[in-house]
Amino acid sequence: MGKEIDQNYYKTEKHNILIDGVASIDYIKNNIVYEVKKSDKQHEMGVNQLKYYLHLLKLRGVDMKGRINYPLLKKTEDVVLKEDDEGIIIKNLEDIEKIIDLAVPPEPICLNVCKSCAYYEFCFS
Repeated sequence: MGKEIDQNYYKTEKHNILIDGVASIDYIKNNIVYEVKKSDKQHEMGVNQLKYYLHLLKLRGVDMKGRINYPLLKKTEDVVLKEDDEGIIIKNLEDIEKIIDLAVPPEPICLNVCKSCAYYEFCFS
């Protein structure tokens, strides 16, 4: 569904802008970074994803605002990266590095959102 939205709703925008091969911005328009979501069920995750993109851009000297589009809901939400957000992002990245450095990965924790996650197979196969 996400791929269909990407292909049909924003045809004229430059899509999937890569940042160092780690992040793919849906599109940028009028100095705003856009993230497109099919629903707002995982709202907080979408906001955090966009804040991470804004953080990556800020590290490269590009200070921008963000906006999440929910085209099927005909809804948008503005997102701004704040100083305390950056502290949380840095701590999360440090935690990720610690997990990567483990000899054996921790057992996955299955949450309600896991079964609809695009990365489900990475954790549970």
